[in-house]
Order: sequence, then structure tokens, then C-alpha cells
Amino acid sequence: MKKITFLILLFWGLCIEASAQVQVAWDGPVGIDIVFKRCYVRGNQCIVDFVIANNTNKDISSFSTSHHPLRPIAYDDEGNSYEYNISASKFNNAECMIGGKRLGEVISIPAGVSVKAHMVITSFDEFATKITLYRHEFSFMYNNIHMYPKRVEFRNISVVRE
Repeated sequence: MKKITFLILLFWGLCIEASAQVQVAWDGPVGIDIVFKRCYVRGNQCIVDFVIANNTNKDISSFSTSHHPLRPIAYDDEGNSYEYNISASKFNNAECMIGGKRLGEVISIPAGVSVKAHMVITSFDEFATKITLYRHEFSFMYNNIHMYPKRVEFRNISVVRE
């Protein structure tokens, strides 16, 4: 029992350490927040979980991935890049979901609601210990104004290996 408790506390500590060092930059409107949750590796897949929170009194409509030239991309500390392929409408070696829908699909986020989002990088480098940068751009309608594009960047994401 002591070993199990120790392992749980160790894993919990690693998760807190990993999330405490992540820097998040978001240039979207005040009240629409993007919060990093966790990053872990399962097999050869790296999963980055985050939440998009609409803390305003207005619905967000037509929320989707921007088709701007600065499309979703991630870099690890081993020098690898994982980039979205617009012509194929998917990541070359990754997948992203927002509110249960794939990139490119349109979702709405009601006022006061948060939605889960995650990026799954396949064939993640076995020696990588950190995602140095994950950049993503979105477009959406907010307060009858087209917000295009708005960028989020996560920096220094420590990778927890299961």
C-alpha cells in the first residue's frame, strides 16, 4: 500500500511540475481563455491536453482552425517538427481535436462553457523530453465580429512518459 501511495504521489508531483513550467500566450479576446492541462506519452504518441474556456456572456460561433499560413505546428527538444498539412486536411504525423471534432470542423462554444482540446502526435521521438513550442491559430465569430486569426502558443511543455 505504501508503494502504491508513493507512486501516485510521484506521478502527481511530475504532473504538477510539468504544468507549472508551461508558458501560454494567447492573443484572443479577454474572457476567452486557453489553459494547458497536461502532456504525456503513451507508446509512441504524445498527447497535449488543453481547454478552451468561454468565460464571457456571448456565444462563440464558427470556431475552427485558421487556414492562415501559420498553421498548427509543434517542435520538440530533439529538433523534430510536427506540422499540419492543409492540402491533406490533417497533420502529417499528428491529430488535433477540439470539442470532440477534428480540425477543420466548425464548433460553437456557448457562453460560460469550456471544451476539451488535444493534439496527438504520432511517431513522437523516443528521446524527446519537451515540446519547446506548440503553435495553433483559430478563427471564430465573437460578438458579431470575425476574429481571424488568433494565435495560441504553448512553450516549454515537459513530457511525462507513462
